[in-house]
Amino acid sequence: MVTAHTTDSAMLIEAAQWDVLADYLSSAPAVILAGPGRRSSARQRSCPIPVRNGMLARLTLGNKAIGCLAALNRLGDVGRFTSDDLRVFETIARQITTAVAGDPPDSSSVELRVLDAELRYRERHHGLTGLANLAGLSERLQTALDDGRPQETSLLLIDVEIDGVAPEDQPAQEQVILVLSQRLMRCVRQPDDVAQLEDGRFAVVARTPGGRPEAIAIAQRLRESMKSRVNVERGVVSADVNVGVAGAVADFGADAMLAAAEIALDMARRSAAGVEVVGLS
Repeated sequence: MVTAHTTDSAMLIEAAQWDVLADYLSSAPAVILAGPGRRSSARQRSCPIPVRNGMLARLTLGNKAIGCLAALNRLGDVGRFTSDDLRVFETIARQITTAVAGDPPDSSSVELRVLDAELRYRERHHGLTGLANLAGLSERLQTALDDGRPQETSLLLIDVEIDGVAPEDQPAQEQVILVLSQRLMRCVRQPDDVAQLEDGRFAVVARTPGGRPEAIAIAQRLRESMKSRVNVERGVVSADVNVGVAGAVADFGADAMLAAAEIALDMARRSAAGVEVVGLS
């Protein structure tokens, strides 16, 4: 029997269905299962669990397969698994096999440390772009606020609406997001921190000793760069970009800054300029 976990519940795959899974793993110890439209073979359609995306890894003792580790229907900020995810997944599968075999705990301590470092990195970075995610942004923002000059710190929240790509066209969506993230990285100054909070939302922690005028100038420069048209395989698409800017006030923490930037972003969406600032003079 093989246990597989889905986003909704856990279920058992019958032994008779093992051949389907074994077929996937006939040429590699671990594989990525593609969603509909990416790999539509008979094997994909015959999989006993509805799979949007997933990973399978073979658990092997000696030359004998003893089971299969499955991660299906990913949740979070990226809709599909990547080769980097698969590398981590294979490591986890090897650790499970080690535990089943009863090997000494220190037999793979180096690999465990590498896995721990990898997982810590993934906790704080976006899977597609490698930019800091919400957790990483919160840490960096709090560090900037704690350095003795919180009044010189601004948070820019950037919302991007892509026009010309269907929401279900994930490859094109990801291609546009990657281009926009690269443009954003080229526009920011060296000390500033960049994050991706969702597929269409970015953030920048910026030093703004010049106050409101400096923050507005940064926001307008970023907005104009990201609004430029993007060439993708499907054609040319454009993006509607709004920027909300929040400045730190006394006793502001990271959460308060994020909440203030959300208010500014909501104002920016209703503004012809597409940029609004709160908390800066």
